[in-house]
Amino acid sequence: PMIRKPDSPLVFNGNMIRQDWLDELGLQMPETVQEMEDVLVAFKDQKGCDSAFSFIYGNYNIMVNSFGIREGMYVDGDNKVHFGAIEDEYLDFLTLFNRWMNMGILDPDAFTQDTDAFFAKISSGRTGLVWGYTGGTLGKIQTIQEENKEMNYQPAPNPVLNKGDKFIVDQSSYRINNIGGAISATCSNPEAAARVLDYTYGEEGNMLANYGKEGVTYEMVDGKPVFTDFVLHNPDGLSIEKALSIYAGCNNKPFLVEKDYMLGGYAYDVQKKSLEVWATPDATVKDMPPATMTDAELQEYNSIMTDIQTYLDEFKLKFILGTEPLENFPEFVENIRNMNIERAIEIRQAEYDRYLAR
Repeated sequence: PMIRKPDSPLVFNGNMIRQDWLDELGLQMPETVQEMEDVLVAFKDQKGCDSAFSFIYGNYNIMVNSFGIREGMYVDGDNKVHFGAIEDEYLDFLTLFNRWMNMGILDPDAFTQDTDAFFAKISSGRTGLVWGYTGGTLGKIQTIQEENKEMNYQPAPNPVLNKGDKFIVDQSSYRINNIGGAISATCSNPEAAARVLDYTYGEEGNMLANYGKEGVTYEMVDGKPVFTDFVLHNPDGLSIEKALSIYAGCNNKPFLVEKDYMLGGYAYDVQKKSLEVWATPDATVKDMPPATMTDAELQEYNSIMTDIQTYLDEFKLKFILGTEPLENFPEFVENIRNMNIERAIEIRQAEYDRYLAR
């Protein structure tokens, strides 16, 4: 497996906001959902944003999480599995997004737009608050800011409902997930393949997998590996990850992920800052761990959830856009219950119980 070391960061996404606009308008960094709404209204009215809050790929999870749930399957502090979309808090989220849509502060294209359209809105100042990733989003924004010197996006705290509340939904990735390596049954020399995999977990292989070749991709400075300009400012214009991958194992491979590797892979200080701002180490509501369902459970679960997910994707957008009245939420929940969601939850509970018993 790919294993993240205990001190390595685990949250790589969150909200990013135009700090320069906050400063210009005399506004504080929003900490609550209401403060975020007030800021978005100011961005719309005073900065002319027609898409004040924007995102891509359905990435709006923080706003669901602000209500203490996740949209899909999750586990609470008592190790009980839930399906968030049928809970009362999900109606609170839908109500919020429906209001934001009616107020003109939620990007109406956010659920369908592609990457180019998203970043074009950032470049042209049509949005001031976005949800995205430390690498692909915040890194890209930094390159946009090189052409827009007045622009200054900063990571925003995970919004809570009331001032002083604790953000209780853990957005961390699991240290061990379903990323890893395997040896094929047709491998001509499985012993040699096993030695290759095993090598990356030793001291020498770990350095190679994380940092590449000393003197080329990194130098030792004060006892720590520091990436060279070959990685950070590649002469051929390669990204940090691509340059490093020539000599190192790079991410999403079977190896031990070092904190310094992860931090060193980000070119900008604001990216490293975001890992701290978005961290949720003590949150009690968690995503489901990597799947350990039996083949029979997986087949049954998928047969149930395929229709439920299609129905959810259709109706949550209808609720948000206002084409389906929010008053029909109880009927929406009842329909999902009739599609056998309780059996799906039961399957995931059995899976999670086995996970805890390991």
